[in-house]
Amino acid sequence: MYCMKCGTLLSDSDKFCPTCGAAVAAPESTASLVSVPPVEKSGEEPVIENADPVFDNGFSKALTLMIFAIVGATFGSYPYTALIGLVFSAIARGMVGRFRSAGYQIGPQGLHRKARVSGIFAKVGNIVSIVGLIVSIVMSIVSLCLFIAFLVAVAQNR
Repeated sequence: MYCMKCGTLLSDSDKFCPTCGAAVAAPESTASLVSVPPVEKSGEEPVIENADPVFDNGFSKALTLMIFAIVGATFGSYPYTALIGLVFSAIARGMVGRFRSAGYQIGPQGLHRKARVSGIFAKVGNIVSIVGLIVSIVMSIVSLCLFIAFLVAVAQNR
């Protein structure tokens, strides 16, 4: 049997493709097997015309998620920029949901190196976005208290 993603020859005991990390589905019948000839190694990666566009390891999405989460947590840790941090952290939380619903794994489960890295980035982004939301909410409350204290001080000096 060959991998439906990259055309690598698989053994019957493989659950994941050793080349691309795609999950190998157990065939229900011989009609569902894909007969793809092995790709010759010529030094450069073969281009698979019908590759599944969802299986791109989610690396760029996970990296974007992690960056948004870090920016959210950073801005959220200062009282006067807490609302900006809250927005970035909320966007990162939404990205976590879309990342999961697209079928990507959060955490280092994938066999392919890039899939593992993107899963780790997504896990870090997930944790940092939760921390960023909590910190942003607390700092928004602190900022509101500081603003009220400033207004009270101005009103008493008149």
